[in-house]
Amino acid sequence: MDGLLTPWGIDERAERLYRALLRRPGSSRHDLADLLGWAGEAEVDRAAHPLLAARLVREAAGSYVALAPETAVGRLLDREESRLQRRLREVVDARSTVGDFLLDHAAGQGRPRAEEALAALDPDRALGALAELAATTTGPVRVHCAPDWLAAADERVGQLLGRLLAGRTVRVVYPVAVLDDDAQLDRLRRQARRGGAARVAAAVDRSFLVFGDAGAVMPAAPGTDGHLLVRTPALVATLRDLFDVAWHHASPLPTPVQGRPADARDSALLELLALGAKDETVARRLGVSLRTVRRRTAQLMHELGATTRFQAGREASRRGLV
Repeated sequence: MDGLLTPWGIDERAERLYRALLRRPGSSRHDLADLLGWAGEAEVDRAAHPLLAARLVREAAGSYVALAPETAVGRLLDREESRLQRRLREVVDARSTVGDFLLDHAAGQGRPRAEEALAALDPDRALGALAELAATTTGPVRVHCAPDWLAAADERVGQLLGRLLAGRTVRVVYPVAVLDDDAQLDRLRRQARRGGAARVAAAVDRSFLVFGDAGAVMPAAPGTDGHLLVRTPALVATLRDLFDVAWHHASPLPTPVQGRPADARDSALLELLALGAKDETVARRLGVSLRTVRRRTAQLMHELGATTRFQAGREASRRGLV
């Protein structure tokens, strides 16, 4: 039977050793061998090898010390989550080629091109497609807003979408760059107070908008103003699932720090670290110097047992500190 750590190459014997180190800290290699019923210290060393490679334990005083599972195992989970997100993006890219093959196959069979399933739109037609999808679909609207859409957004488009989506459940994932624009951040907070739902993620690398399970709109290619209207169920479902993964890992908009007590400033700092915000952005949002941000960040990372700023933010979230 596979152990809990099998996905990371940790076999059952290594996991037994890790659990023993957690339960009996300070045990010698000889004591560990006796406890586990192994022939000798050499077996302990062999079992410890994958644990050392995964940074679940470290060597100390001729034996081994287990690192705190909330940090060590949490790091493995963060790494696996990042890998899964990359893989999901690869799947989306692969699925996007299916539409081209379907169109080629339809042309070869003498059937009409599947324009309804996957259609190219110029900017004016894209607005019309949004209006049609808003009127003919049901369910939540998911907006994955990468920097390209964030930079191109204007008041006219924002007002139009506001009218089209009135009464719909709308969820939006924004890039961390929104934290650098005070006016935009204030606007997003006002929308949240009116019932909109917005989160911020460190990496938002592609834009798309999904209407329920029936249709989606996304850029045709990077650096162009053309768009694709997607109605192929498999592609729509993939975009929906990609958004849901991003939403799960994104963080709520940070709350304003004015008037918050000193300990709440640390919570705000950790919130921003979890989002992957730059030092300059953190300093401006907190109203403190860059030196203060870097000094307090180093202190918090040490207190949380984190090796990176992002990990400190995630660890604080895991502990309920933010």
